Amino acid sequence: MKRAVLFFLLFCFAVGTAHATTYYVTPEGSNSNDGLSWGAAWKTLTYAATTAASGDTIYVGNGTYNAALGETFPIQINGRYFIAQTTGLATVDSGTAASDTINLGNNTTIEGLVVKNGNTSSYTAVNVAGSGAVVKSCEVVCTGSFVYGIYVRGANAKLLNNRITSSGFRTIFVSNIDGAHNV
Repeated sequence: MKRAVLFFLLFCFAVGTAHATTYYVTPEGSNSNDGLSWGAAWKTLTYAATTAASGDTIYVGNGTYNAALGETFPIQINGRYFIAQTTGLATVDSGTAASDTINLGNNTTIEGLVVKNGNTSSYTAVNVAGSGAVVKSCEVVCTGSFVYGIYVRGANAKLLNNRITSSGFRTIFVSNIDGAHNV
């Protein structure tokens, strides 16, 4: 009986992970590509965030991702893993757009990205709205006077080894989470 239960659990795990796909994005890519290799990479993070399925991994090539490239802000990421090809060399820059730069939903990870927001209103570079979101080894740069660096509203969020500079209002702000305190 124990063997049958163990086999069943291993089978369920294998089926659950077998469908995760790895995609690639570069500023030189095309959203008409399949995104399955660096040579056939997609062009925008916006497209990757809406096309990839929950649980998929998206490798982000070196370069700058902005409105001129075709990005639409905020970039809404739900249940996906966005990982920079080289930490610190993939920049997501919303410029002075009247929006957040990146919004993270449930079970989402961004790693190694540089995230910039230069708006002077009440917006956020990284808005952690979902539960279980992870921001890891990112650099957050806010040049606006009333911009949050990272705003955490989702439960069980993890902020690991990040650097936040030039935040005009609040560097990290945590809201609506039991037991959370801003210092």
